[in-house]
Amino acid sequence: MDATHSSASAPEAAGKRRIPVGYIIAAVIVAVIVLAFLGMHLYFRLQINAERDAIRKAGFPVTLRELSVYYPVPQGNNAAVVYTQAFAKYAGHNMENKLPLVSNSYNVKLPPRGEPLPEDMKTDISAYLAANAEALEFLHKAAAIDGCRFDLDFSQGYGMPLPHLGKLRQATQLLELQALMKVEGGKPDDAAMAIADSFGAARALQNEPVLISQLMRLGVISISVSNLERVLSRSTLGDQQLTDLSNAIASQENPEALIRGLAGERCTGEDLFLNNLSRYIGPVTKPGNALTLWQLSGLKAMDHLKYLQLMAELVRTAGGSARDILDTAEDWEKKVHQLPRLYFLTNFLVPALTRVNEEQLKIFARLRSGRAAIAVERFRMANGRLPGSLDELTPKWLDTVPADPFDDQPIRYKKLAKGFVTYSVGPDQKDHGGIELDPKHYNIPHDITFIVAR
Repeated sequence: MDATHSSASAPEAAGKRRIPVGYIIAAVIVAVIVLAFLGMHLYFRLQINAERDAIRKAGFPVTLRELSVYYPVPQGNNAAVVYTQAFAKYAGHNMENKLPLVSNSYNVKLPPRGEPLPEDMKTDISAYLAANAEALEFLHKAAAIDGCRFDLDFSQGYGMPLPHLGKLRQATQLLELQALMKVEGGKPDDAAMAIADSFGAARALQNEPVLISQLMRLGVISISVSNLERVLSRSTLGDQQLTDLSNAIASQENPEALIRGLAGERCTGEDLFLNNLSRYIGPVTKPGNALTLWQLSGLKAMDHLKYLQLMAELVRTAGGSARDILDTAEDWEKKVHQLPRLYFLTNFLVPALTRVNEEQLKIFARLRSGRAAIAVERFRMANGRLPGSLDELTPKWLDTVPADPFDDQPIRYKKLAKGFVTYSVGPDQKDHGGIELDPKHYNIPHDITFIVAR
């Protein structure tokens, strides 16, 4: 009886233990999916950490806290303190709509290069400069100080206020107007000092690890070069003043400054990824939230890695030669514009950066053309004539003729009916004979010029 009972219960027990094959297959599939999912997350995490380690190994910051330390503190006096004093003294805002350079109206323009200022314009500019006399005094003092660090709260990321940038642009405009009035008053040496100090305003930003600050620095340099161009078209500066301005121009060609700005831009981009945008758009961790799904799905990590890779390439290119920048710019821009929409944060952050390095090359071209033009002016003062070519300037007035950053050939030079032009061929790398950019028609072929119409 026991044997019968045992034989009858065995199939029943076996039936209870048997798991349907379909369940087993489903469990295996789920396990594989989970392992693949975890493996994908682990892979991206390792790759992201490797990119972050490489950034630090290259001497760059990764986090906003590191970025604050990356911004050097001056060892001596801090020009930012004096600039801030100048900003507090700005006055005459009710006059600005009547003034050239300062006004937003296209109807308020300076006369053509080489021509004197109209009397009514001189009256308005004089009143504006008088109202800002104290500010100008502080601006000249600040420009004499090498070290500069403005008080910035990097912990705010992209929300960090930068009020000093607009103020420094205003400083440059004040100094530009002052230089023009000094020329009109027959004081070219004072005009040269105002121009040199406007380059000082650009120097105040050279260590600031914020991309928009570096773009403003390039803008201030451009304003200062244009101011020099106009002053040289109206007056003859002394040889010492020209030498000092040539040195001031040479000191502005600082590729490391833009690299610092790009490094800071990368840190603020990292802040977006690491904080899952919550700093800027509020909580994003609610169940079912699209950004939460973006994170859990692994798309965020994939997006993050692509951002770091593209930024690494951009920073690396900025530190290379002009030829490297030109050769890789088009390829990098193509990569950016072909990114799938899944990389939505990278697509938001990166496209505006595609021509940053090229913009710096344009400023380098202006600076080198300006240096060549100053050497031509020194030659003219010494010989009573313009040189036949820039080769006549070496080695007394130039060690070598500056190279055009866009094709590595010497900066071009051409005599005009009145004066001369030194120029770069620009991004299209075609020589258009020194044709100046027409602000109303950017698409017309042109060169990057420095014109002295005297």
